Formats: sequence, structure tokens, C-alpha cells
Amino acid sequence: ARLSAWVTKYVRDHGKSVQQGVAERICAVTGEKLLSVKGELDKLIGYVGERDAITAKDVSAVVTDVKEENAFDLAEALCASNMPLAFKALSKISDDPQMIMGAISWQIRSLVKVLDAYNKGEGEQQIQRASGVKKAKLGKYISLAKALGSSRLAFTLRALKTADRDLKSGRFPRDMVLDKLTLNVCGALNR
Repeated sequence: ARLSAWVTKYVRDHGKSVQQGVAERICAVTGEKLLSVKGELDKLIGYVGERDAITAKDVSAVVTDVKEENAFDLAEALCASNMPLAFKALSKISDDPQMIMGAISWQIRSLVKVLDAYNKGEGEQQIQRASGVKKAKLGKYISLAKALGSSRLAFTLRALKTADRDLKSGRFPRDMVLDKLTLNVCGALNR
């Protein structure tokens, strides 16, 4: 939350604004390293030119996603109930648990949007527009979304909300929340 507030302030100090949720998306994509975040923000500010607002579409077009693959791997492993793979993917991510959950949530919500658009019979361009997924990765998202189905995706989103509450309430130590999430999702889906 502090980093996303810093992002909003940095952008505002440079005469721009960000749409709701965009600062969080930038943080989820770039990680917590301030130098990386600043570099990506400078690229975004240059990219939007004379426009006042930085949009989610701008972020998708410009920002280098240093965490997307690891977050996608973790989201995929969680939804597929593959506990060993989930813990392996989790071990590759060294960010704050809140940042990790934000990245995973974005992945799962994107998969939900992809599946919804696919089920409506929309073409790839419409699916891409609806989900915000980059064209190069759209095939992978469509395949995974179809394989997982809406019930698994919905279950994983509910588990993420519970983990978020656990994290914010302090019910569990910060470093245990993602382990608990992985055990809950993978264990529940294996029953």
C-alpha cells in the first residue's frame, strides 16, 4: 500500500494521474525495488506524452513484467492443485506477501475475464481487450482458463480473499500466509 501511494505521488509530481487500480498493478508487475518501479514509471510518463492519465492499457503496453511469469506459474499451480509446483513457484518470488497476493489475484481475475469472454464466443482481440492480457500470452491464458474452469478459478479467488484477511488482521505471521493459502487451495481441490 505504501509503494502504490508512492507511485501515485510520483506520477502526480510529474503532472500525470493514474486510473483506479493502476498504481497497484504497476507495483504488482514491477516488484518492490524502488529503482525498477521508478524506471518503469519514467517509461510510462514518456509513453503517455501529453495525456494526463496513465491507464491499465498503458501499463500492459509499456511496463516490463518482471514478476508475471512467476505469479502466473504460482496461480496456475494453485488452480491446478499442484502443491509441489506451487511451493516451487512460491520459492522463486521474494516479494512481500501482499504484493505476491496482488500479482496472483490479477492473474486469476485475468483468467476469469478470459474464460468469460471465450465462453461468450468472442474473438481473440475482444478477449485481449476484456482481460488486459498481452497478445503474446493470450493463447496460454485461454488454454489454462478453459482447462481450469470457472469453479476452480472462483474457489481460488475466494481463498485469496481469505488469505488477504488473514494477512491484514495479523491472524497468522506474514511469512506463513502464502504457505497456508497454498495448502488450503491445493488440499481443498484434491478432495
